[in-house]
Amino acid sequence: MIALVTGGAHGIGAALVRRLVGRGDDVVVADIDPDGEGGSLFVRTDVRSYEDNERLVAAAVERFGHLDVAVFNAGAAGPRSFSVSGYRDAMRVNLDAVVYGLAACSGVLSGSALVMASIAGLTGSPDVYYGTAKHAQIGLVRSISQTAPGYRINALCPGLVDTRALAAYRSELVAAGLALASPDEVAAAAETVLGDRRTGQVWSVQAGRPVELVPRIRD
Repeated sequence: MIALVTGGAHGIGAALVRRLVGRGDDVVVADIDPDGEGGSLFVRTDVRSYEDNERLVAAAVERFGHLDVAVFNAGAAGPRSFSVSGYRDAMRVNLDAVVYGLAACSGVLSGSALVMASIAGLTGSPDVYYGTAKHAQIGLVRSISQTAPGYRINALCPGLVDTRALAAYRSELVAAGLALASPDEVAAAAETVLGDRRTGQVWSVQAGRPVELVPRIRD
């Protein structure tokens, strides 16, 4: 299987790359950090740029001929306030990047797309624009699934995960009794969702719990 993982140099992305490589897949790793972990092919990518996403997919196709799986994992926290400052930057990395990646994969991807959303996309977050973008990711997944894109597309919503993004808050979170999932736990959940035959679904995973399907509101 040929897989593409954005934000694959660290954290959840790196754990998923290791997992996929470990089972024999060829993995194209996209990240802005060239010093991160790699798979079969590393492509330095600024996911906020549509042109970079196009170059990424072109490099993958040139090397392997096609794509079976694309995981849109890159993202970043935004400001913890409701103000104009930081809004556009948060949207570019958390929402525009997914739109650009999916658009670049059009006509090339034939298996499964996974958008790494967040529990913040289900519950909201004091990181206002991050939570907003994650809600939008879920809406994007559900809407694209209704267009018959030629591949399955789903979203995975992890809870708190022990990555460097939470390093500054880790002791505070642990002291409050909050459980942090490991990147490997989330990677295992991602592998499960990628192998599921359903599309347009939203899944959640939290520390010590199996991946769960989030119920949909039906008309």
